[in-house]
Amino acid sequence: MNEPQPTRADDDFANSKKMAYLLDAQTINIKDLVTGSSSTVSQNSKIDWLELNGRANLLLFRDKRRQLHLYDVRTQARTTLLTYCTYVQWVPHSDVVVAQNRGSLCVWYNIHTPDQVTVHQIKGRVVDIERANGRTEVIVDELLSTASYLLDEALIEFGSAIDDHAYDRAADILEILERSPEAEGMWKKLEEIAFSGNNLLVAHRCAAALGNVGRARYLHRLNKLVRKNAMGLDYFLVRSRHALLQKDGRAAENILLLQGNVTEAIRMHHQLHNLDRAVAIAKERKYPDAMKMQLDHFQYLLDSNQVSKAAYLKEAGGEFLPAIELYLQGGMPSHAVRLIKHNNVDNSPAIVEQVAASFTSGGLYEQAGEFYQFADQLQRAMDAFLKGSSFRKAVELARKHFPGRVVELHERWGDYLIENNQVDMAINHYIEASLSSKAIEAALTCRQWTRAIQLLESVECSMAQPYLCRLAHHYEDIDDTREAERFYVAAGAPEKAVEMYTRVNLWDCAHKVASSYMEPREVSLLYISQAQHLEAEGNLKDAEKLYLTIDEPDLAINMYKKQRKYDAMVQLVEKHRQELLKETHQYLAQHLESEGNLRDAEHHYCEANEWLSAVNMYRTNDIWEEAMRVATMHGGPNASKRVAYAWALSLGGDAGAKLLTKQGLIEPAIDYAVESGAFDHAFELARSACPEKLSDVHLKHALYLEDEERYKEAELEFIQARKPREAVDMYIHQQAWSDALAVANTYDPTAASDIYISQARVKVDAGKYQHAEELFLLAAKPELALSMYKDAGMWVEALALAERHLPHMLSNVSLAYSQAEARRGTGGSKINFISTGQQLEQKGQWDSAVDAYLNARQELIKDPGDLEEIWYCAVAVARQHMPTNRCHDIVADVSRKLREIGRHETAAELLRESNDLRGAIECAIEGRCWAKARELAIGSSEFEAEVDLAYQAALRSAEDTDGLFELGHRAAAMDILVERREWDKLWQKIDYEGFNFSVRAKYAGLQAAQITSDGTNLIMAVHTLNQHGAPPPGSNMKMYRALVVAVLGQDHSQVHLDQKHHKTLVSELRNVLFDLGRSNKETQHDALGVHTSDGFEQLLMATHYYNLYLTCMQHGLKGIALKISVTLIRYAGIIPIDKVFYLAGTIARDQGHDNLAFFASKSIH
Repeated sequence: MNEPQPTRADDDFANSKKMAYLLDAQTINIKDLVTGSSSTVSQNSKIDWLELNGRANLLLFRDKRRQLHLYDVRTQARTTLLTYCTYVQWVPHSDVVVAQNRGSLCVWYNIHTPDQVTVHQIKGRVVDIERANGRTEVIVDELLSTASYLLDEALIEFGSAIDDHAYDRAADILEILERSPEAEGMWKKLEEIAFSGNNLLVAHRCAAALGNVGRARYLHRLNKLVRKNAMGLDYFLVRSRHALLQKDGRAAENILLLQGNVTEAIRMHHQLHNLDRAVAIAKERKYPDAMKMQLDHFQYLLDSNQVSKAAYLKEAGGEFLPAIELYLQGGMPSHAVRLIKHNNVDNSPAIVEQVAASFTSGGLYEQAGEFYQFADQLQRAMDAFLKGSSFRKAVELARKHFPGRVVELHERWGDYLIENNQVDMAINHYIEASLSSKAIEAALTCRQWTRAIQLLESVECSMAQPYLCRLAHHYEDIDDTREAERFYVAAGAPEKAVEMYTRVNLWDCAHKVASSYMEPREVSLLYISQAQHLEAEGNLKDAEKLYLTIDEPDLAINMYKKQRKYDAMVQLVEKHRQELLKETHQYLAQHLESEGNLRDAEHHYCEANEWLSAVNMYRTNDIWEEAMRVATMHGGPNASKRVAYAWALSLGGDAGAKLLTKQGLIEPAIDYAVESGAFDHAFELARSACPEKLSDVHLKHALYLEDEERYKEAELEFIQARKPREAVDMYIHQQAWSDALAVANTYDPTAASDIYISQARVKVDAGKYQHAEELFLLAAKPELALSMYKDAGMWVEALALAERHLPHMLSNVSLAYSQAEARRGTGGSKINFISTGQQLEQKGQWDSAVDAYLNARQELIKDPGDLEEIWYCAVAVARQHMPTNRCHDIVADVSRKLREIGRHETAAELLRESNDLRGAIECAIEGRCWAKARELAIGSSEFEAEVDLAYQAALRSAEDTDGLFELGHRAAAMDILVERREWDKLWQKIDYEGFNFSVRAKYAGLQAAQITSDGTNLIMAVHTLNQHGAPPPGSNMKMYRALVVAVLGQDHSQVHLDQKHHKTLVSELRNVLFDLGRSNKETQHDALGVHTSDGFEQLLMATHYYNLYLTCMQHGLKGIALKISVTLIRYAGIIPIDKVFYLAGTIARDQGHDNLAFFASKSIH
């Protein structure tokens, strides 16, 4: 609420009582408690401070954003004083405002001029304003101390003086102030208030202080006039000049005219150069020199080049033609046109040209066009409209008088709007001009996407594609990927949709689009390109997804390899290339080892199950502790022992021995030394620390020397190891028989027998059987010699050996000899095989007897009859002494053997005896034993039919048509002749057999179809149908149509060369079709029973009319031929179009029907 100060009684704000409060956080209500009226002030942020000044005509308020605002209650104008304010307050008993903006103290001494602010720099925050004893101070808290800033009390007192209407005191206050923007603003305010309060003396002082010399002189004269006249300010001249100073000329004029001082009023207007009003006053008041003043004024206007005003004077006087000329002279053709239209002035060609020239010289082409249109010069009006880009007027004119140019004008209008960046307005004009591409381009340019989509829906795909891509780019920019995909796909660029989805990591959508609209190869190339781009950006995970999507894990693996992301690389290899996992670990281990990254290299070696490589790596780098750790962890105690031994070797001497002793590894060290070939060190360790291991070291050393082929040294080591038998075995292995016998005789006599046996087996392998026999006998092993001879098939030697050394085995050897000869089929004759089999039969060895009989082969016995007899003995044994299943198997085997040697009849008989009648018949058919097959099939209609079918098939495969005819299979025989295209032989057989007409017609149709498809001899095809009969339509319609089209479609050159034969061919074809149609009513419809242009009747009528045409042309009846040629156009589907129009055009030209000839020739393609 304001606090009114004591004021004068005439003060407007003497009884002002107002209250400002918040209706809500953002709305201030100002309530007048005297009148009850109110006003509101709204702010877009919360208000945290507000206060009225003492007179309640100004309101200060601040919002949460720290912005300071001033609101004038009277004018309801709002001004922002500061954009950031931490403190604000009215100076007590004044309209001065103090506010803080960070480190600045802002003071408005004249709040009515907000831009004139005094700023002081401060270092703290304002806490209060104190005004007492003629001083006003602003108190500032500077943390460690308090400072005060003195305000200009004179400027503050000036405001109070203004409020008290003490203008002289206010002027005195301002005169003692220094020249400043604040002081200048106060002088202006004081002058304005003093002048409005008729205090002309103070206003004069203010004008002089402001340096406004002209205004100061005028006020000085006005004050002089006031002092001279007793009426003072009420004197009419004073009031008139006071009104003039207020720029109210009409009030000044009224004051003078009310006093009847016309001369002074006229003089005042002359001084103001308002001659029009001076002349008007003179005429109104009937001033004596009014006419002269008017003429002088007109002349003055002309002399001062104010032609338009002179023209207005002429127009007001009713002189229209001079006025028009003056308007045109003054460059105001529109006024001239107005005079012509409104006053029906005759628009002569000269005036029209002058007016139009005036418009065009000023660039007013639209007005020129309207005037031309008014003058009924429409073409010139159109040109003017277009030159001035007044397309609306041009289109309206074209719709009335030039409708053919409307489309063109709409296009030009659209182009003009595009050039002037009014793209959205150009769209409709392009649509009116049916220019879809320009309309779409305009819609896209002005970003009217919905309109562009509507336009694209009405154009062809080829035209829409580039615009669809731009639409897709727009929707991609606004993150509407679904719409962007739709337009990319519609534009035939699905790869861009895939790229879009890839950029925003929508992999599933990208793959869906790619797999739906792109070839697999294109998808792969696109994904690889995108993945490489992501890889370059460092987005490896997304690149991996792309590679895996197209099933290219190798590329992803290689990517991680290049980026040294080995863990991710190994994961991919393990998942997608399991077979390369070990190789990958090995490669990485070697690579990391070369870089010195031993710990990671160890990890990959162990993952590859190559921990030995990790051990060697640490050994190479002399990191034995790590080598021991790896060996113990992955290889167990044995591996750790080997590493310890190697460590000891690297240390050497006592240090190595101490290491092994410390590890408790003497025996393992000896073993490792032996395994490593360090036998000297092994002997040294064994002799010094473990004598019981000495023999083992000698033995292993001997084996090592044997491998090194140092046999004598190895022999000594074997003997020292007390293993002479090992030395013997060594020499036996090396076939050093004398050395072996020497060692055996000295150290192990029992080994001599084994030496002889081993030497004998070597001789056997070398084929030296006699020497081997001697060695076996030296070893006291004659049975081994006998086995040798039996295995080698040396039965004579075996019998001799058995007779000398093993007489108790002689009979067994003899029997085995006989059986082996029989089983191998080496008997040489039928008698041998039969005798062997009979001996086995006598012993009851039925399976062996059968095998002996079946061992007879054609390679051994050349006579098939002997083979048949021997094999029959096997069948006889099987039937008498074997089970039924086994007997059937033997019969089947014998029958197979008989078929192999060409004895199909015997085999069939054998199968019949075994009750396998079907097998017997099949065997006879296989051997083409048709008589035997028929004999076997007697009594069974099914088997007889099978035999007949097999016999017919054999004849067909042999293409034995005569045989088929003999069997009565005439249709099959004739089909073979048709396939061979032996038509002459076919017709001979048909004539000989006396087939009926339908059969003859059938084969005639087949021959005609074959000739027509070849396109060789059409005459032969037609002649065949005519001679042998034509088959009915239906399934033959295709043949008839092809024949008719081929005959009637012969080109002109061919027909011209052989006109006679062509006429005969067409006539014969017509007779064939006519006879066929007459004999069979069914042919009057097509195969579907529907009368169509492709039916038989159409073929007949086309051939008939064409035959009539040729007949008329042959007999010179060209008039009838012309009519027929026109009728033939109806059958253009059967006769070539070019041909029928050529025939019609040629004969029409010959008959003088030029129009018809022209039409026909124009229709020829």
